[in-house]
Amino acid sequence: ITTFSYDGDRRLHHDDRSLMHFHLPPPNADLNRGYGQHISKDDTRNEHLDALCYSLMELGRDEALDRARRRADVVTWRGMATRMCTALYEQRDGWEMNAMLVQGTMYIEEHLSPQMLVEKAQRRQGPATSSREEGLARLTYHGSSFESWSTHTPSSRPFDYARDDPWSGIPNTNTQWCSVVKTRLGSSRLILGGEVDCVDERGQKVELKTSMVIRNERDTMRFEEKMLRFYMQSFLLGVGRVLVGFRDAKSGRLQATHDFSTLEIPKLVRGKPHAWDPQAGLNLADAMLNFARETILQDEEAKRGDGGGDDSDTAERNATPPVYRLSFSPTTHTLSVTRLTPQQVSNEVVGKGEGDIERVGFLPASFYEWAMQRQRPEA
Repeated sequence: ITTFSYDGDRRLHHDDRSLMHFHLPPPNADLNRGYGQHISKDDTRNEHLDALCYSLMELGRDEALDRARRRADVVTWRGMATRMCTALYEQRDGWEMNAMLVQGTMYIEEHLSPQMLVEKAQRRQGPATSSREEGLARLTYHGSSFESWSTHTPSSRPFDYARDDPWSGIPNTNTQWCSVVKTRLGSSRLILGGEVDCVDERGQKVELKTSMVIRNERDTMRFEEKMLRFYMQSFLLGVGRVLVGFRDAKSGRLQATHDFSTLEIPKLVRGKPHAWDPQAGLNLADAMLNFARETILQDEEAKRGDGGGDDSDTAERNATPPVYRLSFSPTTHTLSVTRLTPQQVSNEVVGKGEGDIERVGFLPASFYEWAMQRQRPEA
C-alpha cells in the first residue's frame, strides 16, 4: 500500500530513494570484501514502530487510502509476524512483544529487554574478543556483502556485466527500502512493514540470503529447516523470489546460488521427517493474534467496569491506553498476555535516553492523536 526509505544516515523518507535492483552476483565473489569498513545500524536504539506509523500517516493524507489502516486488526513489522508464524516449530528461542489497542487495531512491537540492549551495546563497543565472536561477526557481514554483490542502483539501461561493476559499494545497513502491505492471516486483517532487499527487472521483490554450502545429508536437513523462516519472511510481505548464496565455510567465498520461487519452497520438505507445514504455522499465528486481541479487549472492558470512581489512580489508568506484554515460551509453546504498570511502560517500553519525541505508550504521540481522530469503519 506504500513504501518508504531510510538513507545512509538513518533519516526517513517517504519515497523510493533506497530501492535497489537485482543482478546475479559473480561466481566466486569474495563475501569478505569491505569487512571492517562497513557501517552498521545502531541496533541499541529502539525505533519502535515509528517509521511504519509515519508512513501510514503520510499515506492517510488521502482518506480513501487510509481505509486499510482503519480496518486493520493488527499493525506490526514483518519480523513480529514471522516469529508468530514460525512459533509452532520453535524449540529454543522465546520472544516478547509489546501490544496496544487503539481504535480497535492492535499495534505490536518487539520488546527489547534491558539485558538484550546491554548485550547489543557490548557488541558495538569494539572488535570481537574471541574467535567465535569474530566468526559470528563475519557470518553476519557475509549477508550484507552478498547484497552488495547482487544489487545495483536503478538505471535506464540493463545491467551489463562487461561494463558495470557488480559490487555496489561498502555495506551500510542504515540504508533500507521498506514495503508496507495489507494482508490477511485467517480472520485477521494485517498491515505489515518490512525491508525488501531489491526488485528484479519485472519489479518483483527479491529476498537475498546466504547459507553454508551443503556438503552432506545433515547439512541438507538443516538448510531445509532454515527455509521455514525464509519462506515466512517472504510470503508475508509478498516477496516472490528468494535467492540463496551458498558460501564456503572457511574462505567466505561464494560457491553457488539458487533461485527459489517463494510459493514453491514448502515442497522442498513435504513428506520428509523434518517437514514443516506452512498452513499449520499460519493457523497458530492467527490463533495467537486472536487470543491476544480478545484478552486485551476483555481486560480493558473489565477495567472500565471497575473504574467508576474519580480517584487519581483511575484517572491515570484511563488517561492513555494500556500496554500489554505478549510472551511466548518455546518449551511449553504457550503465549501469555499481561498488562504492564505505568512504571513498567516508562522503564521498559519507552526506556531511558529515548525521549526525543513524545509518546503514548510506545506509539509516537502525533500518530496516536491522528489515529484517534479516525473512526474504524463498520465493514
